Amino acid sequence: MKARWLGWVPLSCVVFLLASACGGSDDDGPPDSGYGAKQPVPTAVSCEALCDREADCFEHLCNEDTASMRYTGFGALIAGQCKLTCTEALLASRVTAESWSCLFESSCRAALAHDACHAQATYQCQ
Repeated sequence: MKARWLGWVPLSCVVFLLASACGGSDDDGPPDSGYGAKQPVPTAVSCEALCDREADCFEHLCNEDTASMRYTGFGALIAGQCKLTCTEALLASRVTAESWSCLFESSCRAALAHDACHAQATYQCQ
């Protein structure tokens, strides 16, 4: 029952595509720096927490992947777009406690690039 936990996956892909910085991820990409690992897990499943987490991860992963700082500040746009499309009821109906914890306890690269939380997540920076 691991594949259905996040209805936000399509939202994530849409948000990332709207940001014009995504397309797909190279599985053999940069090594995991550990950024974003062991974050406090929000007690309540919420679009705000989800959108802020994925925006922060996206911004930092893209900066790491491009060895630049050109994505700095881009997270705010991604978070804003995500919050416009995310639905609390749909998110809550598709998230398990285990998957929610995984999203925050795993590093950003593990969660988004290596799909450690089995959310079918992906990203790519241009």
